[in-house]
Amino acid sequence: MLMKNIFKKTYVEDRKLFIFATIITLIGAFFFFWSFNYIDGQTITAWSVNNWDLLVEGRWQDFYLDKAMNTRGAAPIHSDMTQEGMTSPFMYILQSIWCLPLWLTHYFNGNMNVGTIGCVYWYKALLFLTIVLMAYFCYRITKRVSGSDYNGVLAGFIVLASSEVMLSAGYSGQDEVIYLCAMVLALDFLLRDKMMAFVLLSMYAVTLCPMIIIAILPMLLIKQKNVLRVLADAVVMFIPTLLWAVVSSGFEQKSTSSTMNDQLARTFDYIQIPIISGKASLMVIVFVVVCFLSYVTKPDMDDKRMIWISSLMMVYMSFFNDNLFYRSLLYVPFVAILMCCNAGGAKAGTNAGSGADTTLDMKLLLMTVLSYLRFFALGIDSPMHMNTRYTQDNKAIVALCKAFGSDKYQQSDPLVTKIIEKAPSLHDLASAINGVCVAAVLLLLWITFSEENEKRIAGATKILDRRVLIVLYGLCVPIYIVLFYAVILY
Repeated sequence: MLMKNIFKKTYVEDRKLFIFATIITLIGAFFFFWSFNYIDGQTITAWSVNNWDLLVEGRWQDFYLDKAMNTRGAAPIHSDMTQEGMTSPFMYILQSIWCLPLWLTHYFNGNMNVGTIGCVYWYKALLFLTIVLMAYFCYRITKRVSGSDYNGVLAGFIVLASSEVMLSAGYSGQDEVIYLCAMVLALDFLLRDKMMAFVLLSMYAVTLCPMIIIAILPMLLIKQKNVLRVLADAVVMFIPTLLWAVVSSGFEQKSTSSTMNDQLARTFDYIQIPIISGKASLMVIVFVVVCFLSYVTKPDMDDKRMIWISSLMMVYMSFFNDNLFYRSLLYVPFVAILMCCNAGGAKAGTNAGSGADTTLDMKLLLMTVLSYLRFFALGIDSPMHMNTRYTQDNKAIVALCKAFGSDKYQQSDPLVTKIIEKAPSLHDLASAINGVCVAAVLLLLWITFSEENEKRIAGATKILDRRVLIVLYGLCVPIYIVLFYAVILY
């Protein structure tokens, strides 16, 4: 009875801790979404609204022409990049539905410009809700697989507080979180043998990001062992994209080059290994190996092993693919689920947060290291990262800057660049920082590979209390926001 009361008390304390950490996270998220008007978010808003113009006026033949003419206030630079940003209206179905109120309030009064701050805020609210949904799906999967509500809450928190998730959605306004959320939900259906739902959700994800098929096919092979059926399902996933390719043939301003082919070429050629006959694509090597592992995995294999295999390509695409900073988040929800599915061998239904083991502590430490260092490393790689030039041009921020005698909200002043100016040696350590990040995610994969590995870590010396790690993880986004405002105000 005494032990039961202790565990109950611990759970209550942890619940309060999660509430506190979540509040910190949401404050950081608010400033991410409120502070920035990155050009991609502005353009996606404009193109999503433009779909309603084409639908109501019955002129789909002007799909590419309208983008080139920039009729709805997209970022000017994107008028020459319509083939890369939006190759078909099917890509932005959800975004267009969400942006219907913007179209209704701007169409009938003749106001064409929806690239304003208020409109971008409305679009970014969709991204925030998607993050919350994705965190919930991670919670639901983890709770069902681990049998622990605590583990599920932690998995959802890891996604919600991820600096890479906030960079992608809150800062850049990119829609990666939308197809990533669809993939997490697809994984949920896959684990429950609901293949039709898995294929339909995968179709949506592939329509938004064709390259994600590289991660979806191994997931499909876990359950479906008929290779011809797998290929047929893959074709089904491309039906919207193929249908539009046929319909839009000959449309004005449509590029004759294939964006998908260009993406495939960049992906397969990004890292090449020299061999005796020339060079070999590391992506293809990893893809074939992962597909083989998926194929030989028994369909009734335990869920955790299937989640582990499903995570491999997401990790590869996050760390070894030709990506910008806003695509670095792909691995986060999958690894969050994976690391929380077995908290140090805690029995199903028990409170894994009791602190009796160190396995989850170690995994959470590695994830915390990733959250802080990946944010910094991505800032070294991309000068656009947390750039003051993309600060929202709203009255509150302008007034704040003027009060501090600063006009940097109008200048190009990246946060990480300013940090490196104070410590130039950090730039020289960029490769070492990236190495630590890769080592951390590989260690997470190694720890979660088998129960034996989990048990080895369970006996390790406790490094930090888990409650401290939860707070540190939740503080990552607020800390970088504080640093950003230190740059913009001084």
